[in-house]
Amino acid sequence: MTAPRLLLPACLAALALLPASASATTFCVPTFSAACPNDGTTVAQASLETAMSTSGSDGTADTIVLGPGVFSTTSTFTPTGTDALTVVGQGAGASFLTSSSGANVFVVSLTGRGPTLLRDLSIVVGESFPTDNGSALNADAGTILRDVEVELRNPPSPGGTGSYGLTFNGGISSLERVRIAPSGSGALATALDVGSATPTGLTATQLTIEQPRVTAIRAESGSPVTASRVVVLGARSTAVLARPATVTLTNLLLTMAADAPPVAATSPNATASSVTLDHATIVSSAPGATTPPVAATAQSTGGATVTVTNSIVAGFTAAGQRSATGVGPARIALSASHVPGVVGAAGPGSTSATDMVLSAPTFADPAGSDFSLAAGSAGVDAGTPGTASPTVDLNGNPRVVDGNGDGTAIRDIGAYERPAPPPAPAPQPSPTPTPTPAPGTGTGTPGTGTVPGPGGGTMAGPADTTAPETFRRGGPGSRLRRGIATFRFGASERGVRFQCRLDGGRARPCTSPLTLRRLRAGRHVLRVRAIDASGNADRTPLVLRFTVPRRR
Repeated sequence: MTAPRLLLPACLAALALLPASASATTFCVPTFSAACPNDGTTVAQASLETAMSTSGSDGTADTIVLGPGVFSTTSTFTPTGTDALTVVGQGAGASFLTSSSGANVFVVSLTGRGPTLLRDLSIVVGESFPTDNGSALNADAGTILRDVEVELRNPPSPGGTGSYGLTFNGGISSLERVRIAPSGSGALATALDVGSATPTGLTATQLTIEQPRVTAIRAESGSPVTASRVVVLGARSTAVLARPATVTLTNLLLTMAADAPPVAATSPNATASSVTLDHATIVSSAPGATTPPVAATAQSTGGATVTVTNSIVAGFTAAGQRSATGVGPARIALSASHVPGVVGAAGPGSTSATDMVLSAPTFADPAGSDFSLAAGSAGVDAGTPGTASPTVDLNGNPRVVDGNGDGTAIRDIGAYERPAPPPAPAPQPSPTPTPTPAPGTGTGTPGTGTVPGPGGGTMAGPADTTAPETFRRGGPGSRLRRGIATFRFGASERGVRFQCRLDGGRARPCTSPLTLRRLRAGRHVLRVRAIDASGNADRTPLVLRFTVPRRR
């Protein structure tokens, strides 16, 4: 997209006929701001749709900088052209893309155009969409979403499934720090639909999906999907479905709110299908859940395989089910994991279980949705030996560490790596007489962390300058409709203190768990910062966004 040029004075009109080189344009929507100042190269554009459709194929990459606020279309935002495009907002929860359409459409469509990056914004499926219809985004090759939140506000029909999140067909796309969740009275059907029409590659990291009623991740057409540090909360049906596809998930927390199979690989044709889980924690809160947690189903000539390593399955009575009704084999392979029960088998294929952890690992606070490992848990240092990937856990903390303090570092099983216990205090030496120093000899000062320096001075010991990282353990809980939210959080260091700031209020000392009461209906932002004993504060506070629904 190239900026419109100003008309030249009549005396220089002939110069306008000379060829001009194309250059990248930055559009400031709806006007200039501190984030998009008038520096002579930027263009103020009141309409986002106009900015998206201005000279999109002149061979130069372009940027649209959104101010805070709601940007709405009557149909679908559809950037035109083949140039690379970046659309950047002022943060998820600050800049919103939405549609007032009453039809079953996408809020944003990025198909058939050049590479596109959307970042620091929210995409909202509003209440105007038809019941159980509407979707946030449709995209194909070269699409990147970074620091994006997808909100589904459209209420479902009675017993319905709700609206849809992101659809990808063709090429390779990626997601980084993306959250897909219903808000208010809305409902989420399928969060990620990959390759329903054509093979599609998708990579994702730090992906959060909340309360999917149909599927969290659905991949088809043999599509390869790879994701790490994934959280799926409150799934009500098959959360991860490869039909057929190749899905690989690492550092996964998956909680089930209904008696349904969390993970399934299905091959209905000649294409093989597989799901591979490494360092997964899968927990069912459904009373008496009898559905197997993993399922491999081969219905034709293509095989179906589910592989589970270094993982924990809790709340289920069976280990899995493999079923082959055609000539293609169905396989389930379990290793270095805790998966209670036995695997049911029917038809061609195989079942294996090696180096299994028999004792059930204990969690830090399962009632509070904290599924990190408790001290002394059977899951600590129980995984596959070695230091191969992944090198971090779900929270980004180092993996592998010596979590049980036996002197050997072995990876934990499940999504979380328990920190190493603090070292035992060194034995105190017997007191000895302090000799009188010779003239000109420095002396250390006991208890001050200093060492003797030249000429009688002192030198400080090494200072702690590393700031802790703050991470989420759970929340906001199930009492939002009553205006109550409870959050649990932690830090990468021991002995830290926390500061919390709700919305635009002042930062105040806080502890985990933190319960907020008398919350008004609407969207809220809680920021949590860890500060260690040396005063080092986390420079990137934990940001927790949540919505309190209106009471009816």
